[in-house]
Amino acid sequence: MATTSTSLCLACSGTVSPSSSGGGKAHVTECCNRYICSQCLSKKPRLASYNPCLACLGGVGVVTSAPEANKKALKVGNVQAEDVFAIGDESDGDDSMSMEGDGDDKDPGPSLDTPKADPPSPNQELEEASNKPTESSGPSSAEDNKSSADAVNETRLRASRNSEYWIKPGDTLVGIALKFGVDGRLLCKMNALPPSTLTVTPHLLHTRTTLVLPPTNRTPSPPPPDLQERLEQRAKERAAKRFQFVTKEVDHSIARAYVALADGNSDEDFSEGKKKVVQDSSASNDAQGLEGRAVDRYLEDEEWEAQQRAQGLLPKLQGFPFFNSHGSSASAASEKGHNKEGDLWVIIDAKVYDLSKFSRMHPGGLSVLLDEEVAGQDATEIFYSLHRQEVLLKPGYARLQVGVLQGEEPEIIPRALGAISKVPHAEPTWLTPGYYSPYFKESHKKLQVAMRKFVDEIVYPDGQLREADGKRVSQSVLDAMSAKEIHAMRLGPGKHLKGRVLFDGLVKPEEFDYFHELVITQELARVGVRGYGDGLLAGMVIGLPPVLNFGSEELKARIVPDIFAGKKFISLAISEAFAGSDVAGLKTTAVLTEDKKYWIVNGTKKWITNGHFSDYFTVGCRTEGGFTVLLIERGEGVETTPIKTSYSPAAGTAFITFDNVKVPVGNTLGPVDGGLIVMLANFNHERWVMCCSSARAQRLVVEESMKWCAQRKVFGKPLVSQAVIRAKLANMISRVESAQNWLEAVTYQMNNMSYKQQSSNLAGQIGFLKKYCTSTAQDTARDAVQVFGGRGITRTGMGRFIEHYHTTVTFDSLLGGAEDVLGDLGVRQAMRKMPSDARL
Repeated sequence: MATTSTSLCLACSGTVSPSSSGGGKAHVTECCNRYICSQCLSKKPRLASYNPCLACLGGVGVVTSAPEANKKALKVGNVQAEDVFAIGDESDGDDSMSMEGDGDDKDPGPSLDTPKADPPSPNQELEEASNKPTESSGPSSAEDNKSSADAVNETRLRASRNSEYWIKPGDTLVGIALKFGVDGRLLCKMNALPPSTLTVTPHLLHTRTTLVLPPTNRTPSPPPPDLQERLEQRAKERAAKRFQFVTKEVDHSIARAYVALADGNSDEDFSEGKKKVVQDSSASNDAQGLEGRAVDRYLEDEEWEAQQRAQGLLPKLQGFPFFNSHGSSASAASEKGHNKEGDLWVIIDAKVYDLSKFSRMHPGGLSVLLDEEVAGQDATEIFYSLHRQEVLLKPGYARLQVGVLQGEEPEIIPRALGAISKVPHAEPTWLTPGYYSPYFKESHKKLQVAMRKFVDEIVYPDGQLREADGKRVSQSVLDAMSAKEIHAMRLGPGKHLKGRVLFDGLVKPEEFDYFHELVITQELARVGVRGYGDGLLAGMVIGLPPVLNFGSEELKARIVPDIFAGKKFISLAISEAFAGSDVAGLKTTAVLTEDKKYWIVNGTKKWITNGHFSDYFTVGCRTEGGFTVLLIERGEGVETTPIKTSYSPAAGTAFITFDNVKVPVGNTLGPVDGGLIVMLANFNHERWVMCCSSARAQRLVVEESMKWCAQRKVFGKPLVSQAVIRAKLANMISRVESAQNWLEAVTYQMNNMSYKQQSSNLAGQIGFLKKYCTSTAQDTARDAVQVFGGRGITRTGMGRFIEHYHTTVTFDSLLGGAEDVLGDLGVRQAMRKMPSDARL
């Protein structure tokens, strides 16, 4: 700090000459070049030894140069009264805005029994001189003693209370600490401010409105005259900020308007757009109450707007001020407005959107919206070349719509929840109007309609969220599926459906067949998120059938109800790091105890779907005479660790270790050493389910590609006008239609064969079908990426489903058996039936 010809003493605030003061040489601090006069140094020589000085330390340990008789004996935190000094005198507090407040008297300190322990301020001295007799050391009357006791009590009360100081623009924490003679670090602690506020980050002080001060001998100034108004205004500002945080409302003026509406009782004030703050709020109208009432009103209005929008009751604009709805150019745009920053409207499919405030937060920047082909123009074509239709359906963006053009109707209508897509080849032929099928009956169609709506309303939203955050499927979704008995229906026809009400009675248990299961599986696959799809209890679909088919009645009665209710989870644990399709190479062992009551299981399993959150595991183990399947419950010795794969952790893919796990013999599934039969009986259904999902997922990619080719323009023409693009679409459509028709043919055979016949006749067929579905799926994914270009490898935006499909499509080719292994299985089964007399 630069020195001047005259300065103030750091200790006593007296004028100090740079050369000398009072016959002695003044001390200059090394840290900030401030002066300490010779009188202060003579009384407190240690003042010269501090480096940094006590002012730079925020007032810690600074001493007063006042006479010893006037020192306070009061403690302030851990700072003694003799160590406290305040620059200036009491007259300096005239411009302060502190006010007296209640505080806890945790350590009022000693020596408060006599008036001399806490000297009065100059104002108090004047009052005492005019209104009360002067204190003396001699005896006093009872009245004098009473007056003295009252003075002591008043002094004690004042000293035991904290004060609240209103921060002014030029304040610093160091200045406030020195002014009021308090420890700067104590101020930090009392006000939850970091100690750096005293030094390198003084601006943090101005994140507050007031500052709490510890007890001092200074009489707080009276509160400012507009204190109540300022407190109310402050509460409303806080409520407005919390309102924006809760509702995600980007416009602060709207937040203030709703808070004002919540604080008042007049709807007329709000309807006229007034943003004034109601001044007559009661003490009960605190920020939290204001926020709650404002949010409730906001949500009610938002729901009303959505209903009005759904009913087509939005206001009709009398034409755009500078836009001719019949297609003429906007030559007068610069004169009429709505095409510049702060006043920006656009038209998207006859709907008018006010982007004036949103433009500042547009992810693509303001310049895109100010383009002459966008600002004030019909930007429908440009919008749909950059954004998915679902963007306009989000509440935050839908609220930007201010009306529709008069005399025009929107041409782009979003598909209603539960409706059939009108895009060619987006649905299997049995769902396409004008086509017929010999397989699907009326009960299948009713189930499809109900399942489509259920998935769109309940499963799809949860799927998008859980795929992104990697969490397990929401329990609310599992409960909703359980209420419709969807968990039970996903395992196909069987005794486990007896006595259950399937989807509110749409299908009778005795009528349920594999085509009903196909409908359920394919509708669930439409969610379009692979990790979530497996997390949606895929482990149950492949892990529970061995329990139902080979478990004891006691075992089934104990675990099946909770699994079908979605309260407990099960997974199939066969694959290991040592053996995948080679079941005979498994190294997990199960050894009977001497009393033959328990199996002791040791080993590991890898890539187990749903394993991370499963309660039960259907485990294949090597036993003394072969291969045995056990149901192992999560408990001591069972540990699961998540595995990071190409798709979302929502699938719960896990590595499982079994360390001396005791398994009751009653948990054995099927014959001992005969587990291969148990697994083979399950493989056909598992692979068929994967074929159902794969075929439907391919169709979703075809639908996305068809839409994109129709709306995307290149070289001034639709993308579909390119012959190479049409060739790719032709291949994609051919593959998905052939896979679906083959799948339906195999499903028809399953409906008319017993379980034993399926194992004998369809193992090869299903193996071929899965190989075909998964290999063509990879071809379709590759073609779709080429159609979408860069968008096909981008996780968000137009090609997000394509990118996700291309990344995760290989899962189906590995789960349930690799393509080469299944192809070999089909050929070997076919060759076993080769007639011996067949010749060329």
